[in-house]
Amino acid sequence: MNHYVALSEEYAQVRNNLEISSMKNNEMQIYMMELEKEVAHRMKIMEQGNAADS
Repeated sequence: MNHYVALSEEYAQVRNNLEISSMKNNEMQIYMMELEKEVAHRMKIMEQGNAADS
């Protein structure tokens, strides 16, 4: 019975770690999308500045 309890606790911990990792992954994906949007915005500004210089 103790073996079952230990396995159950270990399973719960692994599941919790996976949920935390999943949330962190989702946060990182959102952050990456925001960075990509910012880079695209800055590239557009640079292109407009280069076109104005020509």
